[in-house]
Amino acid sequence: MFGFVRGKARERSSRALRVLLLAATVWLGATSAAHAAQVDCSSFPNATLDGYVTPIPPDQINIDTNCTIRNYPGGMSTNFSFKTQPGQTDERWLIIFDNVVHTGQMSCNRVAGHKIWFVNGSSSGIHQNCQNLLIPVEKIQKSNPAGPPVASIGVPFTYKLTIPVLFDTATGSVIDFAGSPNDLHSITVWDDLNATGASLTYLSHTAYWLNSGAPVPHTFSNAGGFLTFDDIPVVPAETQFVIEITVVLNDVPQNAPGTQFVNTAKWDFGRLIDGVFYEPLPGEWGITPPMTISGPQLVMRKTGPATLGRTLNLGEWGQFGLDIQNAGLTPAWDVTILDRLPDGATGGMCDVTPQILSARVFAADGTTPVPGKGPLVQGTDYTFSYAGAPTCELTFTMLTAAASIGASERLIITYQTRLDADTQNGVALTNVAGATQWFNDDDNNPGRITFNRTLTNGTPGTAPDHEDAHTVTSALHGYFFEKSVANLSTGVNPTATAVAGETLRYTLRLQATQVPLADMTFQDDLGAMNASAVFVPGSLVIVPGSLPPGAINNSNPNGGTNGAGLIDIRNLDVPANGSVQIQFDITLSGSIPDGTAVLNQSDLISAGAKIADSDDPNINGQADPNVAGDEDPTRVVVGTPVPSALAKANTQLTAAVGDTFRYRITVPNAPFPYPMYDVRITDDLGASAADLAFVSATKIAGSGAWTPTNTGTATNLVIEDPAVGIDIPANEQVIVEIAVRLLDTATNVTGLQFTNTAAYTFDLTNGSPLSQRPGGPGTTPPMTIVGPDVLTLTKGGPATMSPGTPATFTLDVHDASTGPAWNLTILDRLPNTPTGGTCAAAPTAITARVFQA
Repeated sequence: MFGFVRGKARERSSRALRVLLLAATVWLGATSAAHAAQVDCSSFPNATLDGYVTPIPPDQINIDTNCTIRNYPGGMSTNFSFKTQPGQTDERWLIIFDNVVHTGQMSCNRVAGHKIWFVNGSSSGIHQNCQNLLIPVEKIQKSNPAGPPVASIGVPFTYKLTIPVLFDTATGSVIDFAGSPNDLHSITVWDDLNATGASLTYLSHTAYWLNSGAPVPHTFSNAGGFLTFDDIPVVPAETQFVIEITVVLNDVPQNAPGTQFVNTAKWDFGRLIDGVFYEPLPGEWGITPPMTISGPQLVMRKTGPATLGRTLNLGEWGQFGLDIQNAGLTPAWDVTILDRLPDGATGGMCDVTPQILSARVFAADGTTPVPGKGPLVQGTDYTFSYAGAPTCELTFTMLTAAASIGASERLIITYQTRLDADTQNGVALTNVAGATQWFNDDDNNPGRITFNRTLTNGTPGTAPDHEDAHTVTSALHGYFFEKSVANLSTGVNPTATAVAGETLRYTLRLQATQVPLADMTFQDDLGAMNASAVFVPGSLVIVPGSLPPGAINNSNPNGGTNGAGLIDIRNLDVPANGSVQIQFDITLSGSIPDGTAVLNQSDLISAGAKIADSDDPNINGQADPNVAGDEDPTRVVVGTPVPSALAKANTQLTAAVGDTFRYRITVPNAPFPYPMYDVRITDDLGASAADLAFVSATKIAGSGAWTPTNTGTATNLVIEDPAVGIDIPANEQVIVEIAVRLLDTATNVTGLQFTNTAAYTFDLTNGSPLSQRPGGPGTTPPMTIVGPDVLTLTKGGPATMSPGTPATFTLDVHDASTGPAWNLTILDRLPNTPTGGTCAAAPTAITARVFQA
């Protein structure tokens, strides 16, 4: 008696497996029933069946010679069989399928020696055993230009053809991007620009060896857009060359915006197959992903002071914005912007040349800088001119790449101006701005396309377009006493929200109109309007440099209600049409409940008496002096920002008992604009339908020098770094992989589906466990347990034996289940009786191998 142990022979496949001992058996592939019409391939002209010549193919073709089938892209259901020994022929054939969608069947043997050259088509009917006959073929790797798959009329772009790469026709994928193991001879490449779906013109091309960059000798012809590259030298094995073809979209009706087009490069060549040279062999085509014809499309948004109420006063500067966004898919160059300011009998904004405050191109959100596009410099990146009365027009013209507006990007220009001296009270003043000209490329391209638009009335009430209008109402009265608040921690100004523990900056501003103001006082009990303590006592700081000359500061950082602080600034003088302001910083308490509204309002004191409450102009607009109680206090709502849930993903769809596999966890699922401290990932493996145990945790991505460690149990995980903490900076994410093992328990049976859920916690404030907040959970898609449930053994051998003469026996173990069998033990008990046996000598010449079913 002897035993045989087989270790870790594994095939990850949906097909069953066989383990064969001592001998191998060969099966023929399943053969489809013969159709009525059976034709030998040798009967076709040049042994070639062409769908463009014979659109209806035979039902059955016998492969009796080297055979070519081509041009059935609409499908062919012909069945194929090979004439193979015994009883037929010992010759072996090459069958070429070119541009064929084959849905029929083949009968073939895995060792028959025939070869199938399958290019530019697909087949769902080839018998599984025939897959071994498919030859990996050479392919053109053709790519669009880097970046978004869009092109603009008149703007050249370049296709790249890398030749060759090795393509597996069985899987439809490239298996070697670095070349082919074969020498390629007599290469000819064709590229029909007329078959793309767009109107293209050839401009130029280059051909060079990929490794050295040296030119590749060749001939070239362009027959009305049909490009041919020929007389290319032999391409040695594992060598590649590149053809770059530069083309341009023509300015014709066919190339309408939104049109998609695809470019295909075709080729043939000669090479050895099993020692036999074949030429020509069709190669796998190079087909680009679709590109879309597009052009820049500009949308204008005109911004300025609020249009409700009395918002702009004589002598006061008002800030206006020109926000031009590119709603197209390709960049807008050399944009011209026209802004027509109001001027009339009752007033306007025409007498003073506007002052440019900033100009810059931002990303789609209007705040994120675009790499390579910094603040624009007047005279370098753009020109600015102003024509006063009676024209009253600002004109901007962009000049450089930094001023070009890419797809979805926004050019934002801010400037300030003020009312004319003759403006009357309550007058509605409207100015109109728009983009009046732009191009789809820079001025180095003489073929670029011009886009012209007309400035009208700003098209109010219509869909966003190249122009917009803004109306501001003048308001004339004695003084303005205003208070606003910014969030220093986030940089938002003005702000309406904050997180507990953040620092706020308040600005108090007093403006006079025609009459000067003397000996005024600002007073502010910072805790008076709040039921509980909302500010950290002692955190009040007057911003250095913000006290006006001559002012007397009697403020107390620990004074006022709840010790929040007391503002007391005296001896303030304001000249006619002038203003004074102070700023102070103060820190919110870290224990303010979410949803708390932090209110604040200052008093304006004159001759010891309160004459006004401050007004926040960012709430309900500027206060109306003719309406009692119209002043709004500053209002900041405290709330904890909520990050997105974590994302938990499987790294495989199935697992067998004993397998170790990994979950990938991303925290948070989307970047969060606040930092998160001491992140802890919790994962209760016991809640899964399968029995799992922790193996390890690995950091995949994330800034900081932290190491994930399980401080929980093997089934109730807590992944953290107890030493330094897992900290996630604002707008970043971390990725951790957790390895677990599928245990060998009665629960874990084949076919069981299970999921796993993880959650996380984080601290809002570094080093403050009291600020801990929960993050949302994430659940994996189901995984399935696979396993070897059914193993069968068949023993074969001779019917009779002669003493002293060796005989061969086979042990055939078949795994008919969906999972692999590990550490297989086979026991073979040999006969040993008084009348004879096979036990005297140990078996010899043992062979073992795993085969497909």
